Amino acid sequence: MEQPLKKKPWLLRKTVLPQNTDHAGVMWHGSYLNWLEEARVNALSQSGLSYVNISKNGYEMPVVEISIKY
Repeated sequence: MEQPLKKKPWLLRKTVLPQNTDHAGVMWHGSYLNWLEEARVNALSQSGLSYVNISKNGYEMPVVEISIKY
């Protein structure tokens, strides 16, 4: 019988730079999508899956839908 996958905590730490903030010094909401994509590629890498190698093998993983509620 197959063992169920264990959920491991995963965290992407980012430094919020001034150019990613609004006039009040709060992280600008427009930066979220870029950071989510970075986190996706980073998570694959930490799992031993290189995004570049996946693509070279003919596989693509497009984002087909995204929703953010502020």
